[in-house]
Amino acid sequence: MLLLIVMMAGCTSITSGSARPGSPPGAPNPLTGEPCDLLTAEEATAAGLVAEGDFTPGEPGNLLPPTCYWALTDELATGLLSVSLGTEFSLDQYMNWREPIDSFEVGGLTWHRYPDDAIAEDLSDCIIGTEFGHDKFVAMMNTDYENPSASCDLPKEAARYVSGHLPGGERATIPPSTPPPPTPLDGVDACSLLTPEQTGELSLSANGKVTSERTGCEWRSTDGDDGVKAMVVYVEPEQAAERWPYAEEPGQRTITARGHTWNVYTPYAESDTDCLATLSVTSTSSVVISGGDYDPAKSCAGVEAAVRMITEKLPDF
Repeated sequence: MLLLIVMMAGCTSITSGSARPGSPPGAPNPLTGEPCDLLTAEEATAAGLVAEGDFTPGEPGNLLPPTCYWALTDELATGLLSVSLGTEFSLDQYMNWREPIDSFEVGGLTWHRYPDDAIAEDLSDCIIGTEFGHDKFVAMMNTDYENPSASCDLPKEAARYVSGHLPGGERATIPPSTPPPPTPLDGVDACSLLTPEQTGELSLSANGKVTSERTGCEWRSTDGDDGVKAMVVYVEPEQAAERWPYAEEPGQRTITARGHTWNVYTPYAESDTDCLATLSVTSTSSVVISGGDYDPAKSCAGVEAAVRMITEKLPDF
């Protein structure tokens, strides 16, 4: 995702407006450093971002300032924050001479929101900027195609901290971090939730393998290329069930096991051979089973069988 956004920014053709004078020769530059310096690791974390941003050099000839990109710490979220620091052309030029559509005060500075397509079509869902003289500015963008209604929340939150590194800005206090509340899933190993005997019944490999992402365990299919698909079980102490992809709405049907209700989905519109089951353990924790079968009539059979097996091994809640 990050590479795609960087490529889009680098390949964008931007038409500037009429010439506009910059700062007088010899005037002090109020902005120094690089855009990645505008958020400390602690500030980025407080804003919900990864601690370190990825730097991309600017192309002044194409009106592209140096930019730093931060992904969200929530791996299931789709936002991407970019912070650009321009010192060689104006904010007006960068925004293609588009007028702001809103202004607000954050961190002691006035920030302006610009039309979403000011820099390039389909590049951002929210663009804000603040300027210092004629040719010095900071601009921030959030690219979040799945949640456009809240697209400005992230740049505005980041602006609280970025402003403190800018002339005239006020340093924001970083709130103390609070540990997530304990849940019954703390310490539960996803790979322990199915025995080799049970996975044999499901046409899966005897032993699961920890996945590289999040807290999952994957069992390979032993049913050939046209039968049961691999199965992944996620035990997530810090992820609400409804925040998993494709699980925002109630399931297409439900299964009750040990008094607990699972939502079952056929998640992908383009495929009827995949199946997803989610269990809400607490408001902030969940268990998810992902599997399927290349026979659409059996797509959820293995997942539904695993629901009953796995629920028996979960702690009481």
